[in-house]
Amino acid sequence: MAHPVAEADEKSPFGRLTAEEFYARHGVVNSSSTFVNPRGLRIFTQRWVPAGVDAPLLGAIAVVHGFTGESSWMVQLTAVHFAKAGFAVNPIRD
Repeated sequence: MAHPVAEADEKSPFGRLTAEEFYARHGVVNSSSTFVNPRGLRIFTQRWVPAGVDAPLLGAIAVVHGFTGESSWMVQLTAVHFAKAGFAVNPIRD
């Protein structure tokens, strides 16, 4: 299974597709939300899971991206790769 980064270009991690088209192509559902942490900062988070209710999850993967990182581009495409393989993928936020 090729890594989804192969479809990215210099303008978008999704290449020529919209985000919705990209996720559908890979059989993945993406959801996002925000919450306010104890310091009063609004935090963005997202989740990737396999599409379809019939496929049981193989497990959960927690993504730890680093002190100055974020859950986009390479982290996001790697999350799609693992969700496509049957895992739920969630970034860890503080």
